[in-house]
Amino acid sequence: DKAKLIVREENGAYSKPFLLPDAWRISFVDKKGRIWAHQNVNALEYEPDMVTLYELKLVKKELKD
Repeated sequence: DKAKLIVREENGAYSKPFLLPDAWRISFVDKKGRIWAHQNVNALEYEPDMVTLYELKLVKKELKD
């Protein structure tokens, strides 16, 4: 099964579930609520010498009319 995410909005509503891209894996969420992820080495064409952690930021996508 692929990883799915649900985001809780500021007003308490929840988003529809969406799939996490294959290229990324969520590593952990820290005490400050920051999301940390790393590249999925199985999705890469080469094996990296080291794995880099990235701090993610959720941004709301505005839909155009």
